[in-house]
Order: sequence, then C-alpha cells, then structure tokens
Amino acid sequence: MHRKGILLSDEAASEYYKLVWRLATEGYSLMYTLQPFCIWIDTVCGCKNMSIILNELKQIYSIIGIELIKESMNSSIYLVESRYGKTILKLYYNTVRYHREITSLKVLQSKDEYIPRLFAYGLMEKFQCGYIIEEYIEGDILKTVYKNLPEKSKKDVLYQAGAILGEINAVTDERLLCEEFNDCGAAANDWLMEQADKLKEWSIKCQYLNEFLETPLKEHIGRLNRRLFRLKNKMKPTLIHGDYGFRNILVRDKHIKGIIDFEYGMIADIQYDLSKLIFNDIDFEKDAELRNIFLRAWEKNANEKVDWEKLWIFLAIQGLGAVQWVDRQKGKNYKENLDYKIKGIQIFKKAMERV
Repeated sequence: MHRKGILLSDEAASEYYKLVWRLATEGYSLMYTLQPFCIWIDTVCGCKNMSIILNELKQIYSIIGIELIKESMNSSIYLVESRYGKTILKLYYNTVRYHREITSLKVLQSKDEYIPRLFAYGLMEKFQCGYIIEEYIEGDILKTVYKNLPEKSKKDVLYQAGAILGEINAVTDERLLCEEFNDCGAAANDWLMEQADKLKEWSIKCQYLNEFLETPLKEHIGRLNRRLFRLKNKMKPTLIHGDYGFRNILVRDKHIKGIIDFEYGMIADIQYDLSKLIFNDIDFEKDAELRNIFLRAWEKNANEKVDWEKLWIFLAIQGLGAVQWVDRQKGKNYKENLDYKIKGIQIFKKAMERV
C-alpha cells in the first residue's frame, strides 16, 4: 500500500486498517487522531482488503460497473450499476456514521419522497467495514448552482428546502426514535454531550481568539455550555439531518430532487438543523428575505415556531466550528477559506451578545 511517500506492506496495512476501525468504533475523531502521522484514511482504500470487499459486493448484488465519486476519512462513495439499477454504494470505516445513516434512512423511508430509498446494508466484520446501497437521485448539488440561479428561483428553492427540512424534523415519535437511535450513540443526551465535548476541544484550540473578544473565550464557552444544558428541560427531541445545507441538497430544473448524506443524523433539538444552512449557505442578516422564506416554510411543515434564543446558541456553535475547521486546513486550502473563518468569528461574537 503506497500513498504520498508512505509505503506499507500488506501486513502493516492490515494492522493499520484494524487500528482505524477500532478508533472509529470507539468514537475517536480520525482527523485528529491520525493527522499527526500524515496518514489519511483513503490510504486504506488502496490496500488489498478494499479490492476484496468490492469484489464480494459485486458478486452479492450483481454489480457490473463501479465509479468512485468521493472519498473522505470516514467513507468512500461509488456510483454503481447493480441488481437495483443505478445506485449509490457507500463504504463506511466509521461505525457511528454508518449506523446514523442507515437509522435515519430507515426512519424516513415512508415519510418523505426526497429521501433516497434504502436497498441494502450490512457490516462486513471480517473486513471491518460497513456498506450501504441506496437509490441514486439525478440532480446537481445545490451549492454548485445556487449563485447562478435567478432571484425568484433562489426564493423557490429556499422555500422547498425549508419545507422538506420541516418534514424531516416533524418526526418526533419519541418511542420510535429511541428504539432506533439509542444503540448507535445518537440519542438526545448523546447530542448534548457531543456539543459539550466539541466546545471543550475548540476552547483549547481557539485560545488565540481572545485577542478578538472583549470577554475571554473560556467564559463564552462556559456560558454556552450552561445554556445548552438548560435546554435539556425544554428541548423537543426530533430527528435531525445534522448537516443540512446546500452541499447535501440535489436540484434539477430549479426543483429539489433529493436530500442526501445522513451520516450525522441523530435525535437532537428541533431547531438545530436550521442553524447550519442559514450560517453556511446564505448571509442570514444581509439576505433576510431569503432567510425568512426558508424559516417560514420550515415552521409550516414542522408545526413549530422558530426560537431565536435557541438559534443564536446554535449559531455560536456553528461560528466557532467554522473557525476551528479552517484552522485545520493547510496551505492553499487555508487561504481559500479565510473569509469563512472571518465570518465564523463575526457570527460567534454576534451570537454571544445575544446568548
């Protein structure tokens, strides 16, 4: 196995693969755990085991064509021709994200026409890998086409995006959600702890932000944590997508065709998903009309009113998250995302004035 100057024997590659699987199973962030060694998960994709995995799946599901679409540290995504027709094959090296995706898709199969149909899934424990075969939805990623849309089409798409998210977040059957999500680290209490853990980690990594803040970052983080756990008593648990934004919305002819990538799906506060899209994809202050179109559509379908007190808490988390994400980038990628970092700092400061 060879990549970027790293050469491993098949035996060493196998041991590395087992290490990755164990860390992922135990919930470690592979980005932080493995980056110091300059070894990326996609290195594993070149090892002998990966070819065996794909060959085995080809035989089971009559796959006759396979095209790699995307690789990340947690998964590889392929477009394949299988017994189900043109489909998406996902291979997961992170069991938490594997379970969250299949659980979200199972819960939503009969509830929303924009959700990919789930054809097959399973854990291949002898290879330390999980797989999902789901419907391929024709469409363009909204993030790549949004800027070129006419103003009216932007309004239409944002209304559709709000309405569909409202339908997803309207899944509030606590018994169903608990039965499905409790076993994969995605229950409501898991979400609260996940936010607290992130804030603790970011407070250490982003200490330099003190020079931009009137109040020390540590005090801001403490206040955010207190407000988060105060939400526990007024939280309305629901299914969230976890990464709802333009990059996971497929469009064709100015209409939304599908919502994809539920690997962050879990039980959380019903307002949380709103913060991701209005932070990442629109200027929610400058583009107030577009923001309100999105939020009104969500309110109608979720049967819930937007709670700005909660939303500013979640926007503060999104802002700090953007800062630490850019800080992890290297070279050209870091420079290209500096505006995103600046936006994160600005939103964090504004949010903390309101929290």
